[in-house]
Amino acid sequence: MYIKSLMKRFAAVAAAAVISLTIFGGVGINEQPLKNSAVISGSADDGEDYDKQLSDLESKKAELDKKIADAGSDISGQKKKLEAVNEKAKTIEKKITKLNDRTAKLEDEMAQLDSDMRDTQYQLEQAEDDIAVGIDEFKERLRAMYIAGNDSYSEVLINADNFYDVLMRVELVKRVAAHDNEVIDDLLEQKAKIEKYKAELDEQSAALKEKSADYASKQADLAKQQKELLDMQKEYGDSIEALSGDLSAYRSQADQLSAEYNKVSEAAKTTTTTTAAAPEDNKDSKDDSSDKDDSSKGESTKKDPSKPDKTTKDDDSKPDTTKATEEPKKTEPTQTEAPKTTTPKTTTPAPEPEPEPEPDPTPSNRDQQISTVVNYAKSMVGGRYVWGGSQFGATDCSGLVMLSYAQIGISLPHLASAQAGYGTSVSYSNIQPGDLVFYGGSSYSSIYHVAMYIGDGKIVHAESSATGIVISYYDSVARYNNVTCIKRLI
Repeated sequence: MYIKSLMKRFAAVAAAAVISLTIFGGVGINEQPLKNSAVISGSADDGEDYDKQLSDLESKKAELDKKIADAGSDISGQKKKLEAVNEKAKTIEKKITKLNDRTAKLEDEMAQLDSDMRDTQYQLEQAEDDIAVGIDEFKERLRAMYIAGNDSYSEVLINADNFYDVLMRVELVKRVAAHDNEVIDDLLEQKAKIEKYKAELDEQSAALKEKSADYASKQADLAKQQKELLDMQKEYGDSIEALSGDLSAYRSQADQLSAEYNKVSEAAKTTTTTTAAAPEDNKDSKDDSSDKDDSSKGESTKKDPSKPDKTTKDDDSKPDTTKATEEPKKTEPTQTEAPKTTTPKTTTPAPEPEPEPEPDPTPSNRDQQISTVVNYAKSMVGGRYVWGGSQFGATDCSGLVMLSYAQIGISLPHLASAQAGYGTSVSYSNIQPGDLVFYGGSSYSSIYHVAMYIGDGKIVHAESSATGIVISYYDSVARYNNVTCIKRLI
């Protein structure tokens, strides 16, 4: 009976050892080689993938290097062209300077001619008034002589056909009327003055028209030269800027590509190192597995003296089974908080912000607007005065102002007295280019003419059918025409 029990005990120990070896040792041995083979296989695939990525990146880098070289060459070529353009620009700028000097001189010459014409016209009108008064007085004397019975003079003069015929007949009367010699000499002198003033006026008018035409030509040439200069600078400047932008973009892409290349290269190195170390890891894992087997075997043979061995028990003996009963956990009373009463907050809606006033034009923008208006008005110098006209180079005074201000989006009526209702009044001491000068009586309704101040004491206006669109001195016009008001629209 004892031997039978001992045999059963040895059989149980052997079975436990086999089971322990199978569970702990066998698993480690079988799993580790599979793991290492997967690493080796995956590393080989990753290596091929990294090589392909590096090859693609090198191709892209070569393509970008070519683009960078081409862009740099283009920029170098454009810069050489720009240098030539700048040389040409200097020549154009010199020409523009000379044109500006010439147009400024022409403005002064035109204004002076216009002033002289205005003075001549005034003197002509005065001479005509004086001779008219003298003739009226002489007629009264002849009438008195006729009443007295001396009708020889009366028949000579009263039967004259026109004004100049009267003067010629006066010459005849002069020879026979000694007591009227002084009066007749004065009338003839006035007539000579009238003829002289008319000749001067015609000469000045022709000179003014010639100056105006020359001025218009110079203004057109000036505008052409300025446009050519701006176009050249913009064309080549934009071209270089665009090429520089492309070059910068290519260099940025090249930097990104280089960083990506380095990243992939580092990853490839890491993969290669892992692949080379895999066999050693496999060997180490096997050693670890054998160590685990030995330790597991040792542990399986150890007995805990505090616990009875079930295998030593007789088969006939049945182990006592005790059911462990856990004590129920104590449940702590749950505290319920009293509901909080929240008073709803009454929020007053914030007042809507008032719309901000539109900002006044910036100084640079205002200067540009003034320049646009004044230059447009000056570009019409030499044009015809057309009453009621509103075409470039063929307009009246209010039409010139209307067309000029339309260039910056300001709409004005085609009537000088109505235009005076726009803008802000300023004094002559504060007058600036672009301001409008209105001529007439004391009220807006009496206004009959408008001009635009262009600086340096000069104005541009469609003056009359005799002179057309001209530049005049402010003082010269104001000497014979009352200034009703000066208005500023910009």
